[in-house]
Amino acid sequence: PLVSIFEKVTQRIKPIESDVPLGFETMGINSGFVMYETILTNDQKEVTSPVNLTISTIRDQATIFLDRYSSKAKHSNRKSRKKINYRNSLEDRKGIFEPVKLGNHILGPWKMIAYPLNETSWFSTIEPRKSVVLPAFYKTTFTLPENLSEPLDTFLDPTGWKKGVAFVNGMNIGRYWPSVGPQITLYIPALFLIPYPGLNNIIMLELEGVPENLSISLVDKPNIYGKISQGY
Repeated sequence: PLVSIFEKVTQRIKPIESDVPLGFETMGINSGFVMYETILTNDQKEVTSPVNLTISTIRDQATIFLDRYSSKAKHSNRKSRKKINYRNSLEDRKGIFEPVKLGNHILGPWKMIAYPLNETSWFSTIEPRKSVVLPAFYKTTFTLPENLSEPLDTFLDPTGWKKGVAFVNGMNIGRYWPSVGPQITLYIPALFLIPYPGLNNIIMLELEGVPENLSISLVDKPNIYGKISQGY
């Protein structure tokens, strides 16, 4: 484990503050994740029965945290899945676009922290830790076999991990969500890999859960025919 996304060291862009949530494009963000954060007032905290958190318009998906625990209030770590670029969806904007309500209370002001996920060089300054709070970054290193004359196209198999983004030697190789399918593996072009005895590194941003042994596999064949979960 490297570091939780909640820790300030992961904030590579100055947070933006606003009375209302802002969309990605308004903030000048075109990729990655944005964390929307607000602090509940005493009145908003004083609830004696379950209360609804209402986000009327959100694109594409959000994970909600209360005091860093996955729940139904406070932190909204929203990610952009992809851009739609045809017909009536040419302006496929991402983010939260309307006031967020907790019961009858409109929440705010908001601090928005962007994670564009466009480079990983800054991880070299972070020391590994025994445990971290999810979502979090994880890192491992490996060398290619000594008898391999040159790197070959390879595939990363994240089976056992829940959902996130993977990087190899600083290159974003894509999102993984093996429990949903059908694609399981992520493609690693040969030119991304460093020949023996050079050290290669893999960084995973995991959002929901990791396997107990924190293992991943590198395989020589793709797996794009996994089981498709219903409802996605």
